[in-house]
Amino acid sequence: MKHLFDYDAPLMRALRQIAYMILLNFVFVLTCMPVFTIGASAAALHEVLCSEFDENPAGKYFRLFKAHFAVATKCFLLLLLIGVVIFLDYCLSRSSASQSPSVFSYILLAAGFLLVMTAGYLFPLCAHSRKTSVRALYQQSIQYMLQYLPRSFLIGLLNILFPVLVLYFPFHLLRFGFVFLLIGFSFLAKMIVLLLRKPLRILAPEMQSGRKAAVEKQIISDSDEFYREFEKKSSRK
Repeated sequence: MKHLFDYDAPLMRALRQIAYMILLNFVFVLTCMPVFTIGASAAALHEVLCSEFDENPAGKYFRLFKAHFAVATKCFLLLLLIGVVIFLDYCLSRSSASQSPSVFSYILLAAGFLLVMTAGYLFPLCAHSRKTSVRALYQQSIQYMLQYLPRSFLIGLLNILFPVLVLYFPFHLLRFGFVFLLIGFSFLAKMIVLLLRKPLRILAPEMQSGRKAAVEKQIISDSDEFYREFEKKSSRK
């Protein structure tokens, strides 16, 4: 009992993880406010949740946010454009149809859900894959989405949970919305991380080779910097 509140005790580790997830949820909501930064925020949040929490998860989050900003933002803007087109087509199909939804409306709903399932892989791949081409990332996301269709369906349901609450249950959102502001987004992201564990395992060799290349590049850069400084000192003498 006396070791219950030790730093490495299971209870204290669990409380630290909850506190870190609350902190990450706050910085995620903060960085999503400009809207166009949602892609970089999602990629950074996913990568932080994939790794062991350190003493400064917010600092790690902002470093990853900056690292993934360019590619993830391009991916998100294209995703947003496609989503807006599907949504507007759906609204037009409902307004021009009779009281019951048309077949075209159901096709658009299915297309929208496929897009949401693809998004579940897109931003994690922005964080983990060495690919920097938007086209290549979309192709790989669609491939994984179709390859792991059952878990892709669950990921899609988790991704649409908050929009469904906003659109169809606003009263309940007003009552329990503080939960999302407190820990909801990071909790849903953690569930998606667990679902993506198997697909992302395929990327492990690629990730390791990418880290190795980055380390080698840094070593070469440090060596060049050292020799430049040495030559400057020698020339002064």
